Amino acid sequence: MSQNSVALRPKIIAASLIVIVSIVLDQIIKLIAQQSLKGRPGISLLGDTLRFEYAENSGAFLSLGAQLDQGTRTLLFVLGVVVIIGFCVVWLFKSANTWLSVIALSSVISGGIGNLIDRVWRGSVIDFIYMGIGPVHTGVFNVADMAITGGLIVMLYDQYIIEKRKK
Repeated sequence: MSQNSVALRPKIIAASLIVIVSIVLDQIIKLIAQQSLKGRPGISLLGDTLRFEYAENSGAFLSLGAQLDQGTRTLLFVLGVVVIIGFCVVWLFKSANTWLSVIALSSVISGGIGNLIDRVWRGSVIDFIYMGIGPVHTGVFNVADMAITGGLIVMLYDQYIIEKRKK
């Protein structure tokens, strides 16, 4: 093991804590959003730069696949997410050798599990955050989506910026 590699036991502990805390926060915040936003008008802040608005997304990213029948959607999205989570778990324990990669992969795993919980228990994912500045707008998203996106950004930074500097 090189000097910069992360030992297996601390990696397991850190990854487990990140995943558990992230999933619990995601589910609590989704419950709060459901109780406080569902059936009500959205809450606009900063001139509509940030808006909290309840939505149930039966599709994938940006409602992709929402037009598919329930059985096909469930099969594709649950199976697809489980495969991606499995891939990330294997990558985490076999190849993640920096703390940034451990954090990144743990974030992607936790976000995937958070949205998977919604999809399996509710049949759709609860989304409630919308951002926009001028002509640039996001779709409606949630905390799990932020964990996935943040994890992917950190992973790209770790793999392409930091690793290139080492060479």
